[in-house]
Amino acid sequence: TDGGHFENTAVYELLRRRVGFILALDNGADPDYQFTDVANLMRLARVDFGAVFEPLVPPAALAGLFGNPGGFARGSREGTHFLLGYRVTLPAAEGLAGSTSTLIFVKPRLTEGASLDLVQYQATHPDFPQEPTADQFFDDEQWESYRKLGMSLGETLLARVTPGSEAWAGLTGV
Repeated sequence: TDGGHFENTAVYELLRRRVGFILALDNGADPDYQFTDVANLMRLARVDFGAVFEPLVPPAALAGLFGNPGGFARGSREGTHFLLGYRVTLPAAEGLAGSTSTLIFVKPRLTEGASLDLVQYQATHPDFPQEPTADQFFDDEQWESYRKLGMSLGETLLARVTPGSEAWAGLTGV
C-alpha cells in the first residue's frame, strides 16, 4: 500500500501488471464493513484500465467462506464467510493482451466458532477487528488478538485450498 495516499489495498499495481491471481488482505479500519478501500480500487481500475469486476462464483468447497459486501455486519459472528472475490477483466491496451485476474480479499472478522479469547477481546473492544489504524502501537492483548484472528482465518482457508486441489483449480484456473 502507499499508506492511503492513492490506493490503500496495493492491488492497483498488481492489476496494472496483469497478475493472474491476487490474494489481498483488506486491513484498513472499516468497522461498518463498507469496503471503502475495495470500492476505491474498483473505481480507479475501471477509470484507468477499463477493468470490469464481476463477483466470483467460488468452487463448492469454498462457498461458505465467501460473502458479499452486504453480508458483513458490524459485530456479527453469523456465518463463516470472510472472503470477497472478483473476476477482473482488463481489455487489451498499449500493446498488452486482454487478461483476466482472480482477486480475493480476506476481510478480518470474527466468524462462527471464534475462540473465546477473541470473543472476549471484541466484547471489550467493540471495533475489533476493524480498529482505527492511527494507533500503530499494539499492547500484548491487542497484538495477540489480531495474530490469533489472522492465524485462524488463514488455517480455515488453507484447510480447504491446497495447490493442485479442486478448490485451487476453481479459483486459479490451474
